Amino acid sequence: MHQNKVTSVLGDRGEGIGDRTLPSPLSPIPYSLFPIPYPLSPIPYPLSPIPVTVSYQKLLDRIPHLAWLMNDRGEIVAVNQQWCRYFARHSLDEERPWLFAEILDREDRISWLHSWQESNSLQTGLNIKIRLLSIQGNWEWFQVELDPDLDELGHTIWIGTAIRLGGEAVIPGQQSTQFLEALLSNASDGIVACDANGHLVLFNLAAQAFHGMPPEPIESADWAEFYDLFDRDGIKNLTRSEVPLFRALQGETVISQEMTIKSKRGGDRSILANATAIYSPTGEKLGAVAVMRDITAYKQAETERLRIQLYNEQLSIAMRVGKAGAWNWDLYTKQTFWTPELEVLFGYEPGSTAQVDRQWLDRVHPEDIDRVETTLQQAIDGISTEYRCEYRIVLLNGEIRWIDAIGELHPDEQGKPRSMSGLVYDITERKRVEQSLQHNEEFTRQILESSQDCIKVLDLEGRLLYMNDNGKLLMEIDNFDSIVNTKWVEFWQDCETEDPVNAFATAKAGRVAKFEGCAPTTRGTQKWWDVVVTPILDPEGKVEKILSVSRDITNRRQLKLLNLSQTADLQRLNSSLMLTQQKLQERNVELDRFVSIAAHDLKAPLRAISNLSAWIEEDLQAQIPGENPQLKLLRQRVKRMDALIDGLLRYSRAGRKELAAETVDVAEVLAETIDSLSPPSGFEIKVVNSMPILDTKRLLLTQVFANLIGNAVKHHNRIDGCIEISAEDLGDRHRFSIADDGPGIPEDESRWRIFEIFQTLNSPTDSTENTGIGLALVKKIVESEGGELWLDDESKLGCRFCFTWMKTVKTAVKTAADDAKSAFAD
Repeated sequence: MHQNKVTSVLGDRGEGIGDRTLPSPLSPIPYSLFPIPYPLSPIPYPLSPIPVTVSYQKLLDRIPHLAWLMNDRGEIVAVNQQWCRYFARHSLDEERPWLFAEILDREDRISWLHSWQESNSLQTGLNIKIRLLSIQGNWEWFQVELDPDLDELGHTIWIGTAIRLGGEAVIPGQQSTQFLEALLSNASDGIVACDANGHLVLFNLAAQAFHGMPPEPIESADWAEFYDLFDRDGIKNLTRSEVPLFRALQGETVISQEMTIKSKRGGDRSILANATAIYSPTGEKLGAVAVMRDITAYKQAETERLRIQLYNEQLSIAMRVGKAGAWNWDLYTKQTFWTPELEVLFGYEPGSTAQVDRQWLDRVHPEDIDRVETTLQQAIDGISTEYRCEYRIVLLNGEIRWIDAIGELHPDEQGKPRSMSGLVYDITERKRVEQSLQHNEEFTRQILESSQDCIKVLDLEGRLLYMNDNGKLLMEIDNFDSIVNTKWVEFWQDCETEDPVNAFATAKAGRVAKFEGCAPTTRGTQKWWDVVVTPILDPEGKVEKILSVSRDITNRRQLKLLNLSQTADLQRLNSSLMLTQQKLQERNVELDRFVSIAAHDLKAPLRAISNLSAWIEEDLQAQIPGENPQLKLLRQRVKRMDALIDGLLRYSRAGRKELAAETVDVAEVLAETIDSLSPPSGFEIKVVNSMPILDTKRLLLTQVFANLIGNAVKHHNRIDGCIEISAEDLGDRHRFSIADDGPGIPEDESRWRIFEIFQTLNSPTDSTENTGIGLALVKKIVESEGGELWLDDESKLGCRFCFTWMKTVKTAVKTAADDAKSAFAD
């Protein structure tokens, strides 16, 4: 009856202890487990419930803390609303009583029972600290007070209250409101709060700045007019359910959510938000709060880091594609650093080197080490403004690559050299192209200089870029630089027609034009010219430059002007000249075919000799078993002659086709040359000292040795003569000497003629066949490769020829005229 009354009282209020069971470890506690007899138990269990009147319930509901009524057996008979919210219970268990000890932590039950027994027996109040389990599953400390009272029937009833310890903030001083305002205003993080209904109630100063809100008070409903919320990338608008504060209000704990606040006044901020719901000390949800940290600077730094990382990755790719590598050298510690790309360039596996100087120098070509170290030291000593050096490296497989290294010196605070950093590039292909261009330019130069006409190269504006040497003679030009860039049409000011202008326009349009005109030389000499103007095309077929070829026809013109009566002869002469010109043009075309035809015609009898030797050997097989050494030697000589023809063929095409440099062992070249010359059996050819290994053009060097050694053998006056060959290192070149003990060359005025073409010291009746081309050809080859050839005057016996030869292929120094020739060659 009393229990029903309690239920009805709670039911009338519409809320009470919930249906949910208390979380573990709050399981029912049998009385038999209590360590002491349950206090004041003269009547067997269950006792009649204590009636709870409406006045008691109203008293409980007015208490702001947890409050409850309990009988003298520790059974809870009524609770207030704060109790219900804290424990989430809405009804009392009608099947069994609910003991207060059941809601305690196991460690607190013993102390509670001792204190409760004493207070119950003495009917005195109880004050104790114990732990209670909240709806969030957390054990929290409470100060529990119990006071006894008698109900209207004279039964003892206990009124209990529990106040959470530490559950309320303690604000120093009496001006708590000012303190809280100052705390929120000075907080560097933005703080936003809403009430239980989701209405915004708080923006501190930092949050106002984050959202771009004005300093004056604004209604909470108008706050969103000043900003928009986006995801972390600032692209997608956040829905209400995605906003951290709203998520926290729904009971979700938000940790480190990134979002973007875009103020409508301008300016975006990246925010890291944490949010949680706010509960009262009794467990009532009061609202939610979000704390926001401005991570804009961090995001910008992260973006910059990613940008730098991407830049480094792209730089690494660019280095790999461009065959480049970076390095740094600490001059104090002698420590070095180089990128993986540099390791690959020098033939190392990435990350496999100890990055010491020795590993770099081990790859430098032995002939370049001194130059590289000298150049480096000059940069360190301040002799040169920067370190710049081209050198060769030798990989483990013997491959030689060209490297272009550039470095910059970094001084310390005192201005002394502290470190050096720079880049290296693989320029092997560029070197090969330069060598090819050099050969092409030389071939073109020879063609241009051998022409008897005046050859000019013009740009598309008609400005003079180049003129061959014979053209300068014809035009009586002493200083070409004085007329370079002169308009070509200005040379034809005395021409009475527009032929030059029209011819240039025709060539510029891609067609060939011809005309005859009068133009004076730079000294005023009037000359008549037969002119052909031709377009020069680039690889895509577009007109790039203009070629003008002028032939001096002054004499022919004068004969025509004199109106000589021998008209028929002049016509025949003119026809003959035209025919000759045509034949010369045809011969120029046929020259390209000549070498191939000559090589073919030379090889044909060689093949016949080789086949004949094979047939002879087959015919003699029965009489002479085994391989015939003489026939074998014959075939070897045929093969060697065949190879020589191929070499000559390659040399003849050097102007049009690259004659590549290669690693040449001079000792091997000499052995092959001496063997091919077949000196008399009593003749001795000695190599006095060790011969070098060069990076040069094998065919040209072979031809020089063959001519000089062959002359020494051919012109010797004894069959038991001796020739000594020696070499001396001169730094960037070698000096080679070929000395014989023959009759020598007389020391008279005719000595200088030996290097001129078609000039010999022998009389035409001498039996020795001598064309006078050999030494002239040798001199031209040696000088074209950057060397010198001379006859040693100090040789007392026989004669001694000396020549120098570069250790590496000569690199030409271009002039403006060379550039014009190169353009013409293109």
